[in-house]
Amino acid sequence: MLHGREIMKRWSAGFAVATGIFCLVFGVCAPALALDPGDGTVLDTRQLDTSKPARAPASGKKDPPPAEKAELSVYQVYSMYFGTLVDNDGYVVLGTGDTILQDPDHLVYGGVPQSAQIRLNGDPFVAVTVDFTSGSATGFSLGSFETDYGTPPLSGLTLDATGYLTLHVGARLQLDATMLSSGNGQQVGYTVSALYE
Repeated sequence: MLHGREIMKRWSAGFAVATGIFCLVFGVCAPALALDPGDGTVLDTRQLDTSKPARAPASGKKDPPPAEKAELSVYQVYSMYFGTLVDNDGYVVLGTGDTILQDPDHLVYGGVPQSAQIRLNGDPFVAVTVDFTSGSATGFSLGSFETDYGTPPLSGLTLDATGYLTLHVGARLQLDATMLSSGNGQQVGYTVSALYE
């Protein structure tokens, strides 16, 4: 199979915003493309500005309603890919710069690693909080996420003038050979959560 970078489907949501899936291939098989089916979840993320107490003006006119924030959306531009791995016990750590940082158990057999790229979109210059939830599948455990902004949970990250923020993401993948099945198409999902502050 070809290994390329594809732009994935965009999802909008409030706090449980995107689930990224990646494939792991074992043995001498060719690397598989990363998959990201998503669940299509859409939640209302409007938040009211309640920093000023409600009061009626002296003229008898009502204050205009507080401004609403744009919907905060999160989507995966590139999926995480650890390369071709052998069927054995151990772990592999993928960094934020498309490199394998640790492979003490010699699990990486080949392929080109790829860090995930997650993009947020919302109101310009607004701060957000971002977190990642670990995932697991038969024989796999994914966790210890790392981003180019530090270790999650992250807070105080600000969307740029166009309303975007892009994170490069790596993680640690643990393998349990007693539960693994050889072959391509092995998938583990994880969740990215984002909220306006």
